[in-house]
Amino acid sequence: MELNTLFFICTAPAVILFGIAKGAAIGSLALIATPLMLLVMPLPQALAVLLPILMVMDWLAFYRYRKNFSKKNLLIMIPAGLVGTIIGFYTFTFFKEEDLKLIIGIIGLIFTLNYYIKINKEIIKQKTSFIKGSFWSIASGFAGFCVHSGGTPISVYLVPLGLEKSVYVGTRITYFFYLNIFKLMFYIPLGIINLDNFKTSLMLSPFIPVGILFGFWIVKNVPQKIYYNIIYALIFLSSLKLIYENWFKVF
Repeated sequence: MELNTLFFICTAPAVILFGIAKGAAIGSLALIATPLMLLVMPLPQALAVLLPILMVMDWLAFYRYRKNFSKKNLLIMIPAGLVGTIIGFYTFTFFKEEDLKLIIGIIGLIFTLNYYIKINKEIIKQKTSFIKGSFWSIASGFAGFCVHSGGTPISVYLVPLGLEKSVYVGTRITYFFYLNIFKLMFYIPLGIINLDNFKTSLMLSPFIPVGILFGFWIVKNVPQKIYYNIIYALIFLSSLKLIYENWFKVF
């Protein structure tokens, strides 16, 4: 990996987008940011470089929203997400990246199309569900470990609950805060966490506050209805992108 102008042109915007995604809990931005990283480094290295950065963002966002979360949902989501992470660790070499991304794209597309079909009808808020929460959290933990794309599966569960936006953001952030700590424990045995990758993470760390502070601003200033519509739109667009990029690779 060469640290030249192209490297920073690709990685700096990616880190800022990840920061916005963390600060505003708009996880689909990660699906836009990750391909920028992959222009200058292979996926395993990108995962290793990003994890410390994401953990710092988690700490900042967790502190900001430490009093805003849904405890009853987290009690379901965190244990199930850890199970998904363990599954991801033991099956990491069995799945191709394009297969996982295609599946995530199809899930996100169906989820958002269902919303848009019903957009002119009364949208009934879903209730907390142990079965649904566990299933989508396991899927999120698995996808998050393998391709840093756990945001879409967890959105499929959380968004329809219609939580107040700061509670939604705090719940999502707290979930990934604990999940990424657990994920780090499993990345180390895979051999992708090393000093060189950590140095790269440190070089990119000055871009962290740019994105995350803008994410905080979005949550504070954007009305709730518009905020949720932005989330649905970004999930829809990022899902189309995943399907477009990976369909012919799989089939």
